[in-house]
Amino acid sequence: MASLDPRRAPLFEALAAHAAARHASFHVPGHKSGQAFAQLEEGAPERFYYERLLQLDLTELNGLDDLHQPQGAILDAERLAADCFGAERTHFLVGGSTVGNLAMVLAVCSRGDLLLVERSVHKSVLHGLMLAGAQAVFLPPRIDGATGIAAGVDPAT
Repeated sequence: MASLDPRRAPLFEALAAHAAARHASFHVPGHKSGQAFAQLEEGAPERFYYERLLQLDLTELNGLDDLHQPQGAILDAERLAADCFGAERTHFLVGGSTVGNLAMVLAVCSRGDLLLVERSVHKSVLHGLMLAGAQAVFLPPRIDGATGIAAGVDPAT
């Protein structure tokens, strides 16, 4: 595997290059690269931000790689992420954090297993437990004093 430059953002670069080429959009998503905001008045904040952002909201197109079997920009980005995380491999999710949580629980739990779970866990973790037939042992979160936000479980717990 060739060494990747950690200062690069291969997936963003591929998306930005595709947007700059101004291809006609005949694919999903239906907002057609932000054209839906063209009807708003020039200078409207939502037009300014969303029109540009949605130009990068693209599906698997030639030159943009494929999340299901990455071979180009996505693979390079996953390799950079793995290196950043100190992981052997990293895979980007198709379907967001819910899919990741379901996969995580289903990969490690069997019927009747117990899983230690922080009390404020995302409901998708609970759905994963239901699918696996496993049970949760709920642990109280440590609360960050400055923000009042749950901040993980104290190891002593």
